[in-house]
Amino acid sequence: MTKTKFLKFFTLAFACLISWHMNSYAQQRMEKSEAFLVTAMPSYYKVISPVKKRGSRVAVVIKNRTLSTIRGKFVDDNDKNLKFVTIKPDAEMSIEFDFNTKNKFYFVPLDPSFQRVVLNIGKSAYEIPSQE
Repeated sequence: MTKTKFLKFFTLAFACLISWHMNSYAQQRMEKSEAFLVTAMPSYYKVISPVKKRGSRVAVVIKNRTLSTIRGKFVDDNDKNLKFVTIKPDAEMSIEFDFNTKNKFYFVPLDPSFQRVVLNIGKSAYEIPSQE
């Protein structure tokens, strides 16, 4: 291989590597999902919301990354119970329910108790810290 061919190859490979790295960095900064991904951590909840709603139903995946079983419920603005869930440690559960964008919806951890986790469509990833 001649020196110029090697230099062209090296330049192209380096440009591809930089492009791939920048793309993966951008994907990490803009976490998106087709469903709500709610991750329970020991001291906070992390929510990744869908960019937009497709149809009238929305899926919610709850991941329990704590050492205790989580019992909670989904409610709307009027505190109407939509669904009760129990998730064992290091497990996850997926549910679907009708989602009206005119109302707000929440996941309310009951045991261990935690503040309401609001489910906002179109918002970038956000965390709900524990209340002291």
